[in-house]
Amino acid sequence: GSNELNETLLKRINSARKIHLVPCQLAGKFVLRFAVCARTTESRHVQEAWCHISHLASELLQELPH
Repeated sequence: GSNELNETLLKRINSARKIHLVPCQLAGKFVLRFAVCARTTESRHVQEAWCHISHLASELLQELPH
């Protein structure tokens, strides 16, 4: 998506307070970083985080004018 769309998605993800992502710039693109830092993280945690991100991204895309 666009830089603006990615920034909006990041704000929504972090505002929900279920997971926390951090931004960075790669080749002029605003991207979201998902880092697993806990040794106790299991694959189900990553899957749950991805479902949460996907859900919020879908909501955001549905709000865009068609």
